[in-house]
Amino acid sequence: MTVDRAQAGAVPGCAALRDWASAAAAAHCCEAALAGAARHQVRRRAWLGLILCSASGANTQARGQAAGAVAPLERPAGRVIKVGPQRLVKSLAQAARLAHNGDALEVDAGDYVGDVALWTQDHLSIRASGGRVRLLADGRDVEGKGIWVVRGGDMQVEGIDFSGARVASRNGAGIRFERGRLRLRDCGFFDNENGILTAGDPQA
Repeated sequence: MTVDRAQAGAVPGCAALRDWASAAAAAHCCEAALAGAARHQVRRRAWLGLILCSASGANTQARGQAAGAVAPLERPAGRVIKVGPQRLVKSLAQAARLAHNGDALEVDAGDYVGDVALWTQDHLSIRASGGRVRLLADGRDVEGKGIWVVRGGDMQVEGIDFSGARVASRNGAGIRFERGRLRLRDCGFFDNENGILTAGDPQA
């Protein structure tokens, strides 16, 4: 038997069947809508996650570049300069002109006559190698002050003797220490008008 829409309301149970069908259709529509919304939400979260990851990566890279820009570079190691009559650098006066901050000078044992020098470097070390090094002024001086004038930063000297410093003002020094930090080890001063003479500079 076929029941049309007009007769459905008059047939017992047809109204309930119609209402159930409408409810089922509505439920199906709701489920479809919810599924679509869920898929949209998943896609939205995925895109959001991708954007956040990209932004985080960019920020991390920017922080790394910024950190690299301000990171201090490592200081290069200084050179070792060999000094002696049989070396390429034959005198301390020549070594004083060639040396850079951080260098280490190794001076062959022996007498260095009239070998006077001005030192202005920082973190410089000078030491005798193979025996005593004797600096004999022999009437020579630096700036009318002495055998050595030290006007730099941190300087270490080991195993060197200073002898015979004399100048016109009669205050010739083995070392005229004007500025910086000077450390001596196993050094000697002989027959000088002054051994070590400072200039009264508060930085000395």
